[in-house]
Amino acid sequence: MELLKKIFDLSITQEFIARCESVAQQNPAVINNGIGVNFSKTGIESIKFYYGFHHKLNKLDVEAMHLYGSTDTFYKMEELLNESDYIFHPYYPTGVSFALKIDKSLKSAIGHFMMPKIESNDMFFTLKKVVEHYKTNNHLPILDRKGVFTMINSSGIEHQKDYFYVTDKEFKRKIGTDFAVNTDIVPSIEWVIGKGFYSGSSPDDEKIVLQSNYSEVYNEIIKNEKNPTIIEFNQFMFKHFNAYCVCPGFYKDKDIRSYYYFNGKLTNPQVIDTISKIQLNIKLI
Repeated sequence: MELLKKIFDLSITQEFIARCESVAQQNPAVINNGIGVNFSKTGIESIKFYYGFHHKLNKLDVEAMHLYGSTDTFYKMEELLNESDYIFHPYYPTGVSFALKIDKSLKSAIGHFMMPKIESNDMFFTLKKVVEHYKTNNHLPILDRKGVFTMINSSGIEHQKDYFYVTDKEFKRKIGTDFAVNTDIVPSIEWVIGKGFYSGSSPDDEKIVLQSNYSEVYNEIIKNEKNPTIIEFNQFMFKHFNAYCVCPGFYKDKDIRSYYYFNGKLTNPQVIDTISKIQLNIKLI
């Protein structure tokens, strides 16, 4: 909890929030932001701020939120989107997102996320599980688009993470078996390949996130959480910010767990204005 307060007090955090909030107000009918936290057995590893935008961003806005590195990769990715890709969808990300990530030593990175159509030459089709899937199936076991998150550190060095949205029940179950997680309780999972943001992360990191079906996930996983830091943090977020713990994430073969926090009961998912409310109220605690 003290780390959360310290991170909200950083000038870079305040600058990032101010710039993102300004852009978000251009489309007040669709506001979508929240925070993510990476936990280990010993405590919090990193805290992440996410802002999703469902309107095309102008050059000044992109440059304002692009605190590190070059904007070249952003525009190369954006060229793969069309106007309909910005329309809000309740089950998978659309539009463009920006993120600020800060670890426990206060090292920071920014990133941007988009979801272009998946191409036939994508690295997805070379993954071992995917090759095995196509030995007995000819259908695409994922959503026909992928998430691409470009993370940029303070030196301008970029790393890319690929997000695949697995919808095929059998394929989803096989992936869940590797993580010892019951993936049957959600209609799709986010299967993430690439470098994370915590001490010891690497380009071959593999992670899954359970999406939607919040009640089922709460009762089976979040309610039965054993990590005392996560339990305490969940209670703190709900008590002080009315922020619900959702979408648990699991790293393969690593003792790292990620959770995401959104305010309200998510009855109207087009308006999730979490970060500014936390920023306002954290000064009162």
